[in-house]
Amino acid sequence: MTIAAAMLFDGCLLLGADTKETQEGLVMVTTKLFQVDSLPIAWAGAGELAVLDGFNRWIDAYSWEDRADWVSFRVSATEALNMLNKAKRQSMRAAGVRPKSRDLGRILVAGYINGVPNILEITNQGESYLHGKRGFAAIGSGENHFRIAKIAIESFMETFTQKKLTITESIFWFLVAIGARIDPNSGLPLQKMKVTPQEVFNAKQEG
Repeated sequence: MTIAAAMLFDGCLLLGADTKETQEGLVMVTTKLFQVDSLPIAWAGAGELAVLDGFNRWIDAYSWEDRADWVSFRVSATEALNMLNKAKRQSMRAAGVRPKSRDLGRILVAGYINGVPNILEITNQGESYLHGKRGFAAIGSGENHFRIAKIAIESFMETFTQKKLTITESIFWFLVAIGARIDPNSGLPLQKMKVTPQEVFNAKQEG
């Protein structure tokens, strides 16, 4: 599994993920953040690599000119991921194996479509949500750890400063790092992306 989180700031979106992958007891460093060529859109995946690879091929071939808004993209992306997850379920059941959550894919997309910022979450159960108004979202086995860290920071700031917390970029990376450290299925270093209305910046991996 993984932890991936996105948050909306003034003028940009931040997208962070851990880089830990465990296969047959071996721990490896892997890339979990991707960006769309020539567009200010980035995405992260959690779960089955074959499903995520399929989504990567789908989003690379997506016709942005014909459906250039978040509602249309949400419908198309949800249908695409659902088909990939359905195929995975069917192949596992045919082999006599009951699919688990980790055998399917979840997606988090952050960016700008026609200048409009948003965060799209697509679950492995066929549901999708736009989190633009909420301002943040997280997926993966470390999702709850990220939420706990965010609430803890907000509560600390409100209690000891009596001021409403304005989360800075450094605090966002701190929250993702906490989630990655606490979650036994995630790990450092982090992979980081910053999405502006013009482009995606791929930051260096940091611990």
